Amino acid sequence: MNKNELQKTMGKNLYQARLNAHMTQEQLAEKAGISTSFYTNIELGHKGMGAYNLYRLIDVLHVSSDSILYGNECDVHILNILAMLKNQPDSFLTTVENTIRFILSEKDRMERELREEVLL
Repeated sequence: MNKNELQKTMGKNLYQARLNAHMTQEQLAEKAGISTSFYTNIELGHKGMGAYNLYRLIDVLHVSSDSILYGNECDVHILNILAMLKNQPDSFLTTVENTIRFILSEKDRMERELREEVLL
């Protein structure tokens, strides 16, 4: 991947992360401490950015740098979750873990029920 392709990829991935965060370009730029016009050019793939600006953007968006550099692969979702949970208290992490276990068990239960219905 050359520099221009990387800028386009990062811009596309920042755009998607921004939409997922329900933010406007102006809101994200302000929270990251950069100008809206600079951010717009990054998102369009016309400009690159240094490590510090990347750090500020991923911090505001609560995503991993991998998700911006590489896009939406399964492992990127896991990295994004890890980034959101970083520095949370143990009690909160325990609650999140138990919630995930519950959701997965409900998913399994619903899939079993659907298989049983199909067999009937």
